[in-house]
Amino acid sequence: PLQNDDPTRRKTFEAKLWVYAKDNRHGPPLIVYEFSKSRTRDAPLSFLADYRGYLQADAYPGYDPLFVTGKIIEVACNVHARRKFVEAADLLNRPGRPHEALAFYREMFRIERRIAHLDDAGRLEERQRHTVPLLNRFKAWLDHAVHTVLPKDTLGIAVNYALKHWDALTNFTTAGHLEASNNFAERCRRPVAVGRKALLFVGSERAGHAAAIYYRI
Repeated sequence: PLQNDDPTRRKTFEAKLWVYAKDNRHGPPLIVYEFSKSRTRDAPLSFLADYRGYLQADAYPGYDPLFVTGKIIEVACNVHARRKFVEAADLLNRPGRPHEALAFYREMFRIERRIAHLDDAGRLEERQRHTVPLLNRFKAWLDHAVHTVLPKDTLGIAVNYALKHWDALTNFTTAGHLEASNNFAERCRRPVAVGRKALLFVGSERAGHAAAIYYRI
């Protein structure tokens, strides 16, 4: 929340702290926070304007222009996709089709844990050998399921989300240094969440930019 200077407005504005992070797989981790007054796409589009390479994030539509030219390759987060099937499974009293989808994710992340210690070449080889066939079976399951669910049903939303972002969700199998999820960046948001509860709001836009610097440190 951003305290506003408009005397006629009693409520705070909803500002945003964006996090850009690289894990410690190759060298020390790099974590940068950036403040913006709103959740418009202007902040990430500006920050990443000159970036080239892979970018892993959730499927926020505001990121889409970054991938148009092909200079930035989208890598989606499988934890976000899995979470939608968890929501569908939670509505059932007994195991059903959402649990079938979760079984694929369970096996995929089991492979990821098993190969975590390997170098990039080793991880790529193992993913091509084990993860890709698993994902092909999951894709076949999704292609069948999409014709048997209502689009706005909880399971339908999960299935359509996975199909819509399938290429981005599976791009992690094309390079050993990539991850199946952006959990590292998600963990980088925890200090912000804790601080938000303790500090309640930032007093001005200048204070928001200062907070971003302090969070980086």
